Amino acid sequence: DPDKEWRDIEGQLLSGTRFLVFDNQEDDAQFNNPNVEKFLTGSSTPIRPFSSNQSEEVPNTQTLFMSANNVTFRGGIARRIIPCRLDAKMQNPHLRTGFKIKDLLGHVKRHRQQIAVDCLTIMRAAHLAGVAEGEGPAPLGSFEPWDRVVRRAMLWLGLPDPVQVDLDRNVEASSLGTFLESWKEVFG
Repeated sequence: DPDKEWRDIEGQLLSGTRFLVFDNQEDDAQFNNPNVEKFLTGSSTPIRPFSSNQSEEVPNTQTLFMSANNVTFRGGIARRIIPCRLDAKMQNPHLRTGFKIKDLLGHVKRHRQQIAVDCLTIMRAAHLAGVAEGEGPAPLGSFEPWDRVVRRAMLWLGLPDPVQVDLDRNVEASSLGTFLESWKEVFG
């Protein structure tokens, strides 16, 4: 229910949390919420606390995380997210053992500073190489600063293009593209 999802977000925003987490969303769900789209793109969000008749502007400085199995993103939200697909290649991934780093969360907490330095070093090296201003793919509309700094650095490293991944998972855009290609084949 988009309205319930948005009320949950409003409550978390008012609490001052830095991370919004929607864990274990319904399997095979189709996620489309115009309020979440506006939140992800805007710099602030008007929120009316439950016990008030007046809205207050809350800055959008949070990171939203969602976990789900086989979720489909519809509408404009598909281009506002970065998916992370985990495939353990086994039936019961919760039973895995033999990890290279046994306590990943503890490792990240202990090495957080170096991980941040490494990320910033990559972005600086890409900047010094002129990656942001050089030839490259068309920028992602509404996200030009992110595109120049993060996406182009990823491409410079030889990583997959996150925008192409976005296009591949946008069900509505893919369906429309398939329809238009078929139309062109039949009618020219």
